[in-house]
Amino acid sequence: MLQIVLQKDHKGSRCQSRTFKDGNNEWCKEFQDPFSTFDPTVKNYELSSSTENPVQLRPQKVSFKARPGESRKFKLYYKPAKNYPLDVYFLMDNSYTMRFHMTTLFNEAKMIYQSLTKLTNNVRFGVGSFIEKHAFPFANPSPDTHKAYAFRNDLPMSNNIDKFVETIKTINETYSSGNYDSQEATLDALMQAMVCKEINWRKSWKLIVVSTDAPYHSAGDGKLVGAYKPNDMKCHLTNNTYKTDQSLLYDYPSVSQINKVAKENEIAILFAVLKKVKNTYEILGTNIDNARIVELKNTAEEKSEIVDTIQTQYKNLTEELMMTSTSVPSFINVELDPPCRVKKDNCKIMYEKPFGINVTLTMNSCPDDNFEGTMEIGPALLKAKVEVDVEILCKCDCERHGEANSSECSGNGTYQCGVCYCNTNSYGEKCQCTGSSSEEEDIEKCKANKGDTQVCSGRALCNCGECQDCPSDYMGAYCEIAKYHCPAPHEKMCGGHGTCLANSTCDCHPGWIGSACTCSTNKDPCTGPYNTVCNGHGYCKCGVCVCTDMDSKGNNYTGQFCNICEEGCNRCDELADYAECNYDHDKTSCDQKAGQLLNREIMKLNQTEIKAHEHRKAKPCSKVLQDGSTLFFKYIDKQNSTLILIQKEKEPAPVANIWIPVGSAVAIILFIGIVTLVAWKILVDLHDKREYRKFAEEAASNGFDVAENPIYRPPAVNINNPAYCGRT
Repeated sequence: MLQIVLQKDHKGSRCQSRTFKDGNNEWCKEFQDPFSTFDPTVKNYELSSSTENPVQLRPQKVSFKARPGESRKFKLYYKPAKNYPLDVYFLMDNSYTMRFHMTTLFNEAKMIYQSLTKLTNNVRFGVGSFIEKHAFPFANPSPDTHKAYAFRNDLPMSNNIDKFVETIKTINETYSSGNYDSQEATLDALMQAMVCKEINWRKSWKLIVVSTDAPYHSAGDGKLVGAYKPNDMKCHLTNNTYKTDQSLLYDYPSVSQINKVAKENEIAILFAVLKKVKNTYEILGTNIDNARIVELKNTAEEKSEIVDTIQTQYKNLTEELMMTSTSVPSFINVELDPPCRVKKDNCKIMYEKPFGINVTLTMNSCPDDNFEGTMEIGPALLKAKVEVDVEILCKCDCERHGEANSSECSGNGTYQCGVCYCNTNSYGEKCQCTGSSSEEEDIEKCKANKGDTQVCSGRALCNCGECQDCPSDYMGAYCEIAKYHCPAPHEKMCGGHGTCLANSTCDCHPGWIGSACTCSTNKDPCTGPYNTVCNGHGYCKCGVCVCTDMDSKGNNYTGQFCNICEEGCNRCDELADYAECNYDHDKTSCDQKAGQLLNREIMKLNQTEIKAHEHRKAKPCSKVLQDGSTLFFKYIDKQNSTLILIQKEKEPAPVANIWIPVGSAVAIILFIGIVTLVAWKILVDLHDKREYRKFAEEAASNGFDVAENPIYRPPAVNINNPAYCGRT
């Protein structure tokens, strides 16, 4: 059993192994060490083939009390009962396209019955049909005589073969043409056929034969018709019909739900499908335990494989043993020899001869508490199982029932196996302390200075946050004051690091100073992971860093090595070369290059991972490498180390675009030329205007009229045509 903290003056028993020794064991006279027990014959009836109550497994129940690490073995025998009941349910697609294949099933109905009665005289048949949920866009929602439906139990289990054949014929004659899409409500119908008591399943071998020529709808498709509720794996039949209001409320089941219900109800499924959808159902069959696929022929004249397949399936059920174990907790391991987990020749069964399997149960570990429960082991598709009552012994009796508010716990806790479990607002070894503090906080209260490694100066015990029973030669709240500077011979005089001289002074050993030789001159404790005393931001005093520097915002450096600073402190330049080295190599190589083991943690992440690892104190940094690319990294200062997050992707060096400067130069030249031409034109016009005005003024002063140019000739000329009546 687990050992617990010992109280030397406890009363009562301890929960300890018998092999535990503590000196002469005077502290405890009574141990509690639970024994393991195993009874493989709690219920062990003889195997029999009785028609009413056959016994196919032996034993029927075993009991096992065990401690972690222990194993127990027992032998399980299985003998299949002759004429064990068989229930076969035919689930038929009743859409228009199945009319030829329904004829095939109708023609072979009696043949199937006759072939199975040769194997067992206790067989029953049932028939159900399905099409689709009755809503657009899957089916025509109009209330006509051929409307679609999700499932109908046309014939519950019956041994009346004539009624079975007549039911198939009736279904064949009343096919529906009301569905639009290619998929059908196959899984909807299959779920109802497995869970509804109206089917009248017995304690028997159970087989469902699903015949269809179309793929299936599954979970999520029902939302298109408003079936928003997830399938609840429950029966919703009214008068043997899955009514429209219910089928339009619950979605189609998922494949995993079909597999779960089939396993829980021990039902084997045979999909008889057309060749065009065979591949679809073969994929489906791989996700459903004990499922088989058989091909339907295209016409009624072709011979079907259904009869042979059903016969083979029944023989597999009765002659090939497939073992399973249910309700097995994760801390218990079940081993079977032979395993019979998959089909193998060593698990072939013969009638009238028991088949033996060695079962080994191993308790691997303890759960959170003592475990008591029942698990089952047996054939996968047989209701009969061996019950295994298991109890894991992880606690002693004294741990289960403690003495509340015991005097052993100062009246403030529960006493169990010599240990006190304190009530709220109480703590301490015997719950003697009152308040909301913890033992860790008490220890800090008993330290003279923050950061001290010893409580009560190493001279007394800390009780409820106070130092008690200081040595006679020491005093003070922390037993830190010596009554005499250099007291009489004592294990701690001169701090244990010097010699007391005759004049009551201490002669300190090398490496120690101070009046009591308590201050070490060794600066190694102040160097830490940075190879610099106090990280260059303080000085070492008695082996402890005293931080003096401030960051750019005026905040003091803190931490054991003055390595922690508030926002504004930047160590990018210090860490840049180390980050580049770790980008190209590993940390071991970089530390060797630095000539020391640096207390730095390295993580190489991509951009997305770095964002996901974002920390409010992370400082972003970058370094331009020799090839012109840029390396980005961040760092986070911790108490005793630095975490460096290095981005895996470098920022490539910028590539100069020659067209930008060339285009800019051309544009500037063109702009200057245009501006120059415009300015020149304006100046020329102003000059011509000024010269014309000057010319006009001089001509006027000389008596000339410059309003019209004397040599100007108008463009229009009048010519008289003498042959046109003298008109111009």
